[in-house]
Amino acid sequence: MRVQVDDKIRQECELSYYHTIGVLNEAHEVFYVQHKENHKIYVKKNLYVYNREIYEFIRQINSKYFPQIYECVDEQDHLALIEEYINGKTLEELQKEKGIFSEKEATFIICELCNALEPLHAHCPPFIHRDIKPSNIMISNEGNVKIIDLKQAGRHDVIGNKSVCRAGAVWIRTVGFAHRYLCIGCFVKCSADEKAAKRKKSGRQNGSDSFKLHQSVPGTAL
Repeated sequence: MRVQVDDKIRQECELSYYHTIGVLNEAHEVFYVQHKENHKIYVKKNLYVYNREIYEFIRQINSKYFPQIYECVDEQDHLALIEEYINGKTLEELQKEKGIFSEKEATFIICELCNALEPLHAHCPPFIHRDIKPSNIMISNEGNVKIIDLKQAGRHDVIGNKSVCRAGAVWIRTVGFAHRYLCIGCFVKCSADEKAAKRKKSGRQNGSDSFKLHQSVPGTAL
């Protein structure tokens, strides 16, 4: 007699094969885990802001430019991911160690990032990453370029003449890398210093304290 097993139960069983052996990033709930049978090391992430669609897409295309996704399980209040563990360093770490990259190295990395993002942009509707930065790019010990963080990625739709990015319910941006006006349905307040500088430059002595943004994302966003 064949017993039908619910997909949710099956996924929970698969997830139970991984036990935590270390902490990679406690604040973001990223852990080293080991499979109980094959004893291989993986990375587990608990995501509270995410777009499951993008992870299912990455899992499907099995691109060499992203960590392979082995498990993608909806828990009560988060998404649990089991990903490939990559031996290597982030671009941010390498920058601190060696300083400026050579023109050849920089060109290689940029071309590989373009190759990585091409299938996301070619999807219909397209996906955009929205958080490309040195700490989210890894160079493996074999010299391969990998994008390791997708929690900001979303689906890019066009409604009428507006460009809309659909992602998680909460928008989180990286200061210094995301455009300060690249927000969804929120208010961005300029600091007093910013406003003073703008007034000095333009010669105006008054201005609005805030700018209301529409639900739009510039087409140049990665």
